Amino acid sequence: MLIYKNIPHWKFFLLNIFGFIYSTENIVMAYIVGSLTDMASTKRYSNMPKFFLQIIVILTLLLVSNLLFNYLKANAIGETNKKLRKEILRGMLYNEEENSDNLGFLTNDFKLLETNQYEAEISILLNIYTLILAFSYAFVLNWTLTLVFFIGALLPTVISNRFQSNIKNATNEWSKANSIYVNHTKHILQGTELFNLYNQVDKAVDVNGNKVNALENRLLKLNLLKNNADAWINIIAMGGTFILPLSVGIIMVIRGETTLGALFAIVQLTNSFVNPILQILTQRNNLATTQKIVKRINELLHKKDAIQTACTEFKELIINNLTLEREKKKLANHINITLKKGEKAVIIGPSGSGKSTLFQFLLYGKHGSAQLIKINLEGQKKGTFKDIFGYVSQKTVLFPESLLFNLTLGAKIPKERVLKVCEKLELRDLIKEKGLGYKLENNANELSGGQIARIGLARAILIDRPVLLLDEIDASLDKVTAKSIKNWLMESNLTFIEISHHYSKEDLNKYDHVINMAYYKTHPYQTISLS
Repeated sequence: MLIYKNIPHWKFFLLNIFGFIYSTENIVMAYIVGSLTDMASTKRYSNMPKFFLQIIVILTLLLVSNLLFNYLKANAIGETNKKLRKEILRGMLYNEEENSDNLGFLTNDFKLLETNQYEAEISILLNIYTLILAFSYAFVLNWTLTLVFFIGALLPTVISNRFQSNIKNATNEWSKANSIYVNHTKHILQGTELFNLYNQVDKAVDVNGNKVNALENRLLKLNLLKNNADAWINIIAMGGTFILPLSVGIIMVIRGETTLGALFAIVQLTNSFVNPILQILTQRNNLATTQKIVKRINELLHKKDAIQTACTEFKELIINNLTLEREKKKLANHINITLKKGEKAVIIGPSGSGKSTLFQFLLYGKHGSAQLIKINLEGQKKGTFKDIFGYVSQKTVLFPESLLFNLTLGAKIPKERVLKVCEKLELRDLIKEKGLGYKLENNANELSGGQIARIGLARAILIDRPVLLLDEIDASLDKVTAKSIKNWLMESNLTFIEISHHYSKEDLNKYDHVINMAYYKTHPYQTISLS
């Protein structure tokens, strides 16, 4: 149970206690009906004042229990939501790759989880209590008549089982259609300016309409199956749990085998036989709609790997005989890299030669294999040493938070150091004008491409990883600013590997190592050491 796993157990215990008390309301109604019927038939009016005083006390207890149960239920759902939303996002971020389904999962799928999982878990508990209490009380009144009513109440389960498989399949189809719709709509919205520019808004809506139709058709099928299942269950319940048992009860009263009060009390309890079973079956159907969501939640919760600590004693990185492949296509062979602390390397080569792929291998161990990897002379497995790298991509990601957060990602870095790095990267005017507390949000549109790129570079430097991976950092900078920043980087004690498309022979001579990816493509069987 997600509720039980994500709230304090004492709260779950109290939720059950007050839910149990609240579940006795049908027993109380049956007691009232039976007692008043017997008083009327035996003309014992003198007992009524005392009886009504008891009822007032009991009803007050039920009201208080109901109010406390409602509060604990709302609190439990709220706490579960808050905890799971945080942990699911953590699992998604640990997954390292952006998944186009993630946004839809946190919105539409998670909303379905709230309505069909949490409510179902609590409702099933409550209805189990109601069923047990009602059956026990009715059994005391007349066990023979109770068994007749109870057997009739079990008939709807046969119909429910008949629909289970189809409902589950329809739910899976809806979930797939929903993911496709959310992903497609996200991309359509990203092209808002483009569709407006070329007067193709209506075409975009029409194309997206196909995904809407597919989604709604599957939802229609799912809802129809669930409603039809409920219709069959209700009609069977009416005949099997009310009409037939009531007829048997009338015959027993006529024969003197039970009292009229007991019959009326058991009839009153019939709903406590039927409704809990119907509710349990309905909620079981709801739980079936969230099985795939719960499975993914469990997978994401296990993505919380141990946080890696940056290597502060970096001395040397050695990679021998590296081969890069992408989509089963070999990009480069036999690359050897030796990079020592404080050294600078540049990667050059035509588009598609594997420059960015090399970064992906260094960061995550993807798209390649190496005969030997060592850090500080200790052997390493690919994809296990990303903690030594700071990465600056061609597209800097900004967050709707303060400028300071975007520079530090929330890490505790002395303000003096932040300002010093920003000074070197010529962000002083931005900070002077806006301040470090400046909230970006939609205001990120007010920043230039060069300012955004420099924020990304400052972020990587401030996080203080031993080796920086710089992917064409001067692409968004004017020549004067790019030259100033490049000179500072080259003169600094920073260690970095840079991808560059625009360079001169004089520029390349400034680096300790030049990795020409075109060479490894042209001469795939020759090993060259760059150390």
